[in-house]
Amino acid sequence: LSLLSGAVLTLLVVFLSSLLVGVMGVDPAVARLGEPYLRLMALSFPFNFMLLSALGCIRGAGEARTPLLVLTAANLLHVVLVPLLVQSAALGLQGIALATVISRLAGLLLCFFLLLRGVAGFHLSHVRPDLGAMLRIWQVGSAVGGEQLALRLGQLVSLRLIALLGTQVVAAYAV
Repeated sequence: LSLLSGAVLTLLVVFLSSLLVGVMGVDPAVARLGEPYLRLMALSFPFNFMLLSALGCIRGAGEARTPLLVLTAANLLHVVLVPLLVQSAALGLQGIALATVISRLAGLLLCFFLLLRGVAGFHLSHVRPDLGAMLRIWQVGSAVGGEQLALRLGQLVSLRLIALLGTQVVAAYAV
């Protein structure tokens, strides 16, 4: 379900990136930077959705240390990759997005490895898709997803209002 949700959102963002950046009302120079950045960032969505879902299952089973360590490792990799890709590889803003994609994929692969070995009562070698369980999870998760969507849309509206004040104000707000 996480892979499917992430893939659908990725496709929407990739194909609607111009519209999404345009709705924010940013300067044309910012839009030229923002569109490719947003498209590349969207590639991290399926990895991030699967990673957060798997770590949520592990937390739900009562094991909080493993998710902490996996996300710490992924974020440390991100911190190392950003300066390497932005400055050393001269990728600029795209380097930040690429670092995000790589670090989320690495976190997912680490989590997948741990689940193959078995952690918190989960072991991937014994997993079979159960459509009934997936439907129940979707029903519960869609309410939480709707709540998060409403929160993010509110943040976007707030950011859009701040963007009316200019690029420098948006930059200061982000800091």
